[in-house]
Amino acid sequence: MPIRKQGVGVPLALSLLFHMLLLSLFALHFDSHQSPSEPLQPEVMEAVVMDEAQIQAEKKRFEAMHEAEAAARKAELAAQREAEAEAIRRAAEKEEKLRTAAEARQKAEDEAKQQAEQEARRESEAEATRRAADEEAKIRTAAEARQKAEAEAKRQAEQEAHREAEAEAARIAREESKHRAAALAKQKAEAEAKRQAEMEAQAQHELETEEKRMTEKASNSKPDTKTTTEEAARDWISNKIRPKVEKFSANSSGRSCTVRVTMLPGGGVQSVSVTLSSGDESFDRSVQAAVLKASPLPWPDDEKVAEELKTFSLIVKSRAK
Repeated sequence: MPIRKQGVGVPLALSLLFHMLLLSLFALHFDSHQSPSEPLQPEVMEAVVMDEAQIQAEKKRFEAMHEAEAAARKAELAAQREAEAEAIRRAAEKEEKLRTAAEARQKAEDEAKQQAEQEARRESEAEATRRAADEEAKIRTAAEARQKAEAEAKRQAEQEAHREAEAEAARIAREESKHRAAALAKQKAEAEAKRQAEMEAQAQHELETEEKRMTEKASNSKPDTKTTTEEAARDWISNKIRPKVEKFSANSSGRSCTVRVTMLPGGGVQSVSVTLSSGDESFDRSVQAAVLKASPLPWPDDEKVAEELKTFSLIVKSRAK
């Protein structure tokens, strides 16, 4: 900072003037001592005395001025020192401000760097966390998918095993049903064959009994016209009607069904009903249908025989397979 120099020129000029006056007075005083041969005039002595007084006064004045100048110089030096101290203080303050600003700037930079590093670290940690979460989610999803696939495979395997078990159970049930049906059919067929045999045996026995009775009657008396007509009707049924009906009957080995047939004049069938079942409803129905399908049945020219055929019983046997 520049030092103020106001008030220095005047005291310096006064100091120079004062020294010049002193030198002049010393020169005059020296000259007065170098010329003793000249008598001292009273006027001169008086003048000298007066000059000395003036010089003393001037000296005091210059001393005062010198003191004043010294005081001024002292004050100036004090002011200069104060100015220098102020300049130093201000420089120190400026330097302190600069240092403080630099420290603040450095601190801000450090804080910004630290914040940037923290932010980068947080972002890195967040990214690592996100990646870890993504990886965990992928692993969890893969595990769930694998578990789901295993569960689905297990379910399908169980379903397949269940279907196979059901199929095997159904097959076994069918086999058992076939065996039971076969056994039942065999048992039923045996029972039916036995019943049929019994019926045929009974019919044969009755027929033989009737023939025996008729033979005995014929040998013991004249021929009976009614008996002859009945025999003719039976022969007509056996030789004409049964063969035509049996052509339309169903194939069922060992079956026979007895039906009651009501005829219309000319051979038309009015009605047919089962009087002795074969044990097989389907065969019985087929016999009834065969009688109706064979209508009109063969009709005899003999009126007496035709009269016997208005209502008659017919045994229909199944055709061989």
